[in-house]
Amino acid sequence: MSIIKPERPGGFNDYSPSEMFARRILAERIRKVYETFGFSPLETPIIEFEMALAGEEGSDMNLWRASTGSVRDLSPLALRFDHTVPLARYVAANLGQIKLPWRRWCLGPVFRGESTGAGRYHQFYQYDADIVGVSDLLADAEIIWMMVSAMSELTRRDFKVRWNSRKIINGLAEVLGITGSVIDNEGGGEVKRSMMLFRAIDKLEKIGWEGVKLLLERAPDNMLDTTALKLNSDQVGLVEKFLAITTQTDDSMRALDQLEAVLKVSAIGLEGIADCREVANILSTLGVSDTRQGLDFSVARGFGYYTGIVFETLIAGAEKVGSVYSGGRFDDLVARFTGQSMPSTGASIGFDRLFAVIKQLGELPKVPSTPIVALVMDFGNPKDLPVLLQILSELRSAQVPSEIYRGTDTNFKGQMRYAIQQGMRFLVIPGEKELAEGCVAVKFLQNRTQRVIPINILGSALSALSLDAL
Repeated sequence: MSIIKPERPGGFNDYSPSEMFARRILAERIRKVYETFGFSPLETPIIEFEMALAGEEGSDMNLWRASTGSVRDLSPLALRFDHTVPLARYVAANLGQIKLPWRRWCLGPVFRGESTGAGRYHQFYQYDADIVGVSDLLADAEIIWMMVSAMSELTRRDFKVRWNSRKIINGLAEVLGITGSVIDNEGGGEVKRSMMLFRAIDKLEKIGWEGVKLLLERAPDNMLDTTALKLNSDQVGLVEKFLAITTQTDDSMRALDQLEAVLKVSAIGLEGIADCREVANILSTLGVSDTRQGLDFSVARGFGYYTGIVFETLIAGAEKVGSVYSGGRFDDLVARFTGQSMPSTGASIGFDRLFAVIKQLGELPKVPSTPIVALVMDFGNPKDLPVLLQILSELRSAQVPSEIYRGTDTNFKGQMRYAIQQGMRFLVIPGEKELAEGCVAVKFLQNRTQRVIPINILGSALSALSLDAL
């Protein structure tokens, strides 16, 4: 028999038991915040019709195609690349049953065929929260507030939820004269030229101004290259001035006043400035700290479906990894399925990227590698097995995670070492003397103390002591 090398595909992750316990704790912290803000859970399929997912984004998202294996089904399928498009599809399909406004959260894997790297995977979990049916900017401010609250539960490091308005970026594109669409010959779809500007600006944190400048100035590589912006020196200078406004002041209102002079000829740009002023005022009234959130005109977000306020979050010490929590307003996405706009806004945690950053920063919750808290020792005497099973039944009936030792070590030290290495808390020792009295000795591994406990109350005794085990 040939041996298969135990490799996993690039861009996909294995997570060990201890990592999974840590991920569960982090996910639970997020859920508590989401539900405190009134969001209800929703689950949608991993696979959707490609037409539903793609829209104008089809060529850009590097969709993972799927097949039903049936010649009768001619509708191509693909793995979802986020939870926002499936949410829009669900809302459109259930408009008669959903009571608007509606708040929903969702956790599950998504798939992208893009290049992998630090914090970028082909399969990763996103943890979303969205508000559907509210055009009021209070909804956008609430999402930012929620993001700050969730991040405060996940890390002790400095972080900042940076936000902007796509209307402001649209205004910049208008002032620069960047209009119309081109055919992306590589991706095979139509791309708005303004989107090319957005994506260049959105890379500022990763590649710096000089890198963004190169993208803005880039000329076509050949006759088929339609995605080069090729801005002149005056246009590039205006972008630099635009981006410098936020970095020169932490005062959101002052930054907006300065920006107004740059975008004064753009109606959509001025509308975005007014929206940002309102959101900033709401956040100030709510008391959301300026050290945890603030305006940043470089925030653009890459998806074409964003229409208003957009957000992203960076953690100090991991800026190069990119945003771990991002999103924005997407008022026109439901219209893909209904023909009518539906005001919506929300944000998504890139859960695997966040986990990688928290692990890198040494902030993972301290957890064992097993749910077992009590190990029933077995010294290899077959006649002891009935009473060991009785002890195990007593423990599990009281919902104490437990097991009988089934390894090869029949000595006390070897079994205790096993329990310690697994992060267990109790050793149940079936000593001959104690069993004769209907009891067992229990060793508490955290402080190395020991007690004798009757078997008939063992479960309730350890249950009370193990409530905080995980």
